[in-house]
Amino acid sequence: MEALDLATSPGDDFWSYANGGWSQRTPVPPGSDAVGVSVDARRNVDAQVRKMLDALAAHPGHEGRVGRVVGAFHASWLAEQQVEARGLAPAQPMLRRIARLTSIDGVEATMVLPGLSGPVAIGVSPDPSRPARELLSIEQGALGLPRDFYLRREPVYAGYRQAYLAYLRQLLRSSGGRAADAPKILALETRIAEHQLDGAARRTAPVLRLSPAQLRRTVHGWPWDMMLRASGYPGHGPILVQGGEALASLGRVLHATPLPVAKAYLALRYLDGHVRYLPHRFVAARDRLDIALGVMQPPAARDAQGVAIVNDLLGEAVGYLYVRRTLSPATARQVRMIFEDVQAGLQERILHAAWMDDVTREGALDKVDSLRLRLEEAGAAPPDLTGLRLDPRDLFGNVERIQAYRAMLDRRRLAAPERSGAREWPMSPQILNGYYYAPTNSLILNVALLQPPFFDAAADPAVNYGAIGAFIGHELGHAFDDQGSRIDAEGRERDWWSVAARRAYAERTAALSAQIATFEALPGLKVDPGLTLGENIADLIGAQAALDAYARYQTRTGPAARIAGYSGEQRLLLSLAQMRRSKLAPDAARQLAAIDSHAPVQVRVNAVVCNVDAWYAAFGVQPGAKLYLPPAQRVRFW
Repeated sequence: MEALDLATSPGDDFWSYANGGWSQRTPVPPGSDAVGVSVDARRNVDAQVRKMLDALAAHPGHEGRVGRVVGAFHASWLAEQQVEARGLAPAQPMLRRIARLTSIDGVEATMVLPGLSGPVAIGVSPDPSRPARELLSIEQGALGLPRDFYLRREPVYAGYRQAYLAYLRQLLRSSGGRAADAPKILALETRIAEHQLDGAARRTAPVLRLSPAQLRRTVHGWPWDMMLRASGYPGHGPILVQGGEALASLGRVLHATPLPVAKAYLALRYLDGHVRYLPHRFVAARDRLDIALGVMQPPAARDAQGVAIVNDLLGEAVGYLYVRRTLSPATARQVRMIFEDVQAGLQERILHAAWMDDVTREGALDKVDSLRLRLEEAGAAPPDLTGLRLDPRDLFGNVERIQAYRAMLDRRRLAAPERSGAREWPMSPQILNGYYYAPTNSLILNVALLQPPFFDAAADPAVNYGAIGAFIGHELGHAFDDQGSRIDAEGRERDWWSVAARRAYAERTAALSAQIATFEALPGLKVDPGLTLGENIADLIGAQAALDAYARYQTRTGPAARIAGYSGEQRLLLSLAQMRRSKLAPDAARQLAAIDSHAPVQVRVNAVVCNVDAWYAAFGVQPGAKLYLPPAQRVRFW
């Protein structure tokens, strides 16, 4: 209740009405990128994981093979003196290998080795037409900065580039390179950024299914045979390729680059990718860059930093142990009940959607009927770590062994006729999130999310339906967003909609995008409706699904009493808004506006409720309010 700002009308700014009291007295701390419920919840989870890791480092044999592997890695992370003593020596074999390259083709073939990166990324992804099978995939890779940071001309972005240039110079000086190469590498990455797809284009770029021969013919400029051999993946069978024209342009950029610059670029990408596992002078340089970009606060103690490292490299193993420690059967039952209410409400909406014809409705009902919640399974069986042996005194070597091991698992999945199940956990359960996973038509709800304010087993049900219920509804909404709606109940990429239903749906997405385009991430910086479209659709579907689910709950239990003067529906909507209670530093907000598929939190609340009829009724919102939309202008997907 103390988070509310009762001086703000809910019809003018519902996020501020729900969170304004907290916002007014809670600045973003100096040096931090964000403050809010997600930051607090993530800190709680990290503390749980850190306690577990410290225990495993001291007594790794208590948890079998998984505990030994995780404990050995965390012990090597804590062995900071060993890292300092070894200096740059562990990275030298790869740096010498790069220095010996004699052609651009050799540079390009080297950049796809495990642990390296460049403008193109080779990996493994589910087959869109047969999701239980994995295929080789090729797409554009990452740069040292978000793409837009290279291209925007405003002074703040120039400052980011100067901070990045200083970082490149420091890496070069610390590794025996020539600091004078740093501007050349920045210029090269800028040329690469000019030819990359932006975030919105990448969301909708078609994924082509090419044979190796077709790949060589249609995506020019890359030595594909050399690259596939170097990556360790077989060069036969179908290959999924996204953004083929952009990839060909990137190949031309690299082939026009002087060999010494290309080699220096690749060496820097390698060092940057491993900078956290090197001595303090390297880590400090990266910290200075991240602070300048607004994406981190001053570094925490080393054991706290190790949580993010081990989550990244051994996330499934840590998640298996985390779920077994934290998820109670009672919590799982209660969350499943909310899921079933949300699912049933969505079924009812689809059943009565007037704009859907029977053929499309049948496919939609089939999809929502077969949706399943995956929650407890992450702790049911240990991950296969056979053959992975780590040294508690060799951090850098452990990282390279893990990278090689993960590449081996990918090759094994690629060779298997059907997915074994390991690939069905794209995100570890100790990460504060959950997601709709189209290949298995399932909602994977990470156990870390099951804490206040997202879920509390002892809370008012309206609060839980407004938080975890809306979150579940949001993720189920992804099954029907602009991308998910082109995947059927079996996870196959197939447009099962009629022409008329697709047209009616497109009218709704266009109307929602037009609304989103009026909002700002920062003064003068508009939200990109193309980049955020899928999340905006899911936010709106999720809010309505939570209200429907809560109505089903009240049908079973009777109407909810008023609490502190608020009805159940009001408390649900306040909970939905308070789940988005966070603030960003301007630099972090600017970076997220360029790369994040989610709109800013204020938009995720205000642009949703103004389309929800029940919000108008619950809070008595009338014409003249800033968020008011006439009924005919409200976007309704169901």
